[in-house]
Amino acid sequence: MKEYLLGLDCGSTTIKAVLFDTEGNEIASYGRPYSMTYPKDNWIDVDVDTIWFGAVESIQELLRKSEVAPEDIKGVGACAWGCGAVFLDKDGKQVRPAFSSGDSRTIALVDKIEKSDIIDRIVEVNKVGVLSCHPAVIALWLKQNEPENYEKMDWICAVKDYLNFKLTGKRFHEPVDAAGGGFYDWEKKDYTYELFDLMGIPEFGDKLAPLAEKSIQIIGGVSEEGAAATGLAAGTPVIAGMMDICACAVGTGLSDEGQACSVVGTWSINEVVSPDRMFKDTVATLVYPFDNKIMSMAGGCTSATNTEWFLRCFGDDLKAKAKEKGVSVYEVMTSLAAEIDPEESKVMYLPFISNPRIRLNASAGFHNIEAGVNVAELLHALYEGITFDHKRYLDTFVSQGYPLKVYRLAGGGAKSAYWAQMFADVLGGPVETISQGELGALGNCISAGVATGIFSDFADACDKMLGERKVYYPDPEAQQKYQIKYEQWLGLVDHMCKYWDSQTIE
Repeated sequence: MKEYLLGLDCGSTTIKAVLFDTEGNEIASYGRPYSMTYPKDNWIDVDVDTIWFGAVESIQELLRKSEVAPEDIKGVGACAWGCGAVFLDKDGKQVRPAFSSGDSRTIALVDKIEKSDIIDRIVEVNKVGVLSCHPAVIALWLKQNEPENYEKMDWICAVKDYLNFKLTGKRFHEPVDAAGGGFYDWEKKDYTYELFDLMGIPEFGDKLAPLAEKSIQIIGGVSEEGAAATGLAAGTPVIAGMMDICACAVGTGLSDEGQACSVVGTWSINEVVSPDRMFKDTVATLVYPFDNKIMSMAGGCTSATNTEWFLRCFGDDLKAKAKEKGVSVYEVMTSLAAEIDPEESKVMYLPFISNPRIRLNASAGFHNIEAGVNVAELLHALYEGITFDHKRYLDTFVSQGYPLKVYRLAGGGAKSAYWAQMFADVLGGPVETISQGELGALGNCISAGVATGIFSDFADACDKMLGERKVYYPDPEAQQKYQIKYEQWLGLVDHMCKYWDSQTIE
């Protein structure tokens, strides 16, 4: 009898359910968008009830399409965007809409903390400092600006923890999201209670669920209520899960030094693993789910967020062309961008569209626009600027003596052959993509398979679950052109940083 594994992946706009067999074949998938609102500039509110409704519908549809018996699904793993925050009361109902990971309403608060005398100690404890999307920073903002909601909040958690709660009735957190959210004490392997005291929210620790020892720990089985809602079999094991960027790295088989995983999704995520190394100037240092390794991530909200913004503002004609040709709008976008030679176009794009890491008040922008510039040049600059920023982050590891020999792409951008080749040309090394498209869900299923004993360990799971790799090698001529353009782009970034440094953060 065949066995199956189910992965839930909540991306920046859509919640997906994906079913794999234990040989890595994708049996069925289904996804639903969820509700987000933008009440003010840089504010992104998320209705997590719609995420759960989307998960329920996706699982139901997946079971219908696949005709797989629920009893044959041997494990469930969930991942979602990390950071941001979900606010639940004692009854498990949302107190207010969640903060998206791209929300940056707390940047003035972050600026104040970074200029205070507590920042050095915060970095000593959590290794990364503070970001506007960190749950503790968000909690402090909520306490200062919405005290009534802060008091009502009984549990603050990540999106995937909320999904696990709805499936099992159990409240848990886990090390990947705790470390990625900046509230994991690496020495004590526990929450950073000292950080909460330093920030003036000592009660914050009481609003956290128990910390699972590992991301692949089974936290419980699907409850009777979860089974009635989704159609899954009651008792089906559910693991603690992890942040989506970590699940994507697992889904590419990231395991050794010299490898890097770049997730081309909402954020520019660039990850490496090491038995013992931590790096400076990174956004997160994470507890990798396997082999007691450390995963370091450098990046910011500067990747495909930009393509979504471009589509939202200028996409009507592109969508019309896609409909006329019967292809995706992204195929239209990349085909137009591919018409442009990087040497011939002077247009450059800075991709700091949301929650910028480079400076708290940085912003995006096209530069060198002239009257003759067309949409194809803008699109080429858009993809180029995003790719350059991935390289800028990857260079963080190289500059600290970490050799990079091969790059693996994950996220929506990895589905584009044009973009994968651009990455190879810009990075100057081989770029690999995995044949399976839903790498976050695949990483969940690999993890659930190890947790439930279907696979003996991570290596065994990767050997059986990962499909063929397609390798893109750099074109020497294109590589030379992009290197020149990249140096020019870095010069523009440096110039704009001086401008941003001169501005007041509000």
